[in-house]
Amino acid sequence: MSFQFPQLPQWAAVLARMGQYGVQLFFVISAITIFMTLAAASYLLSRLTDKLVQRFASKLARGLLVKIDLAFAFGRTPSARAIAHDASRSRS
Repeated sequence: MSFQFPQLPQWAAVLARMGQYGVQLFFVISAITIFMTLAAASYLLSRLTDKLVQRFASKLARGLLVKIDLAFAFGRTPSARAIAHDASRSRS
């Protein structure tokens, strides 16, 4: 390019001689930006899955605790059944 325009400044002539590296430079910059975007998306996805797992675990634990609490409130625990069964066997 500099041979077509001999009046180019020195910096422009150097830049024109390095024109063949433009495609490679484009691919390197594209790869860097793609991987930076993927890293950010991966971080957001991991935070989202962590929140979903925490929410599921808390709902599961809350449901089990309510079920256990209701079982104790209405006397449906295994120990209450065993006591009632032993009491009915001793009457017979």
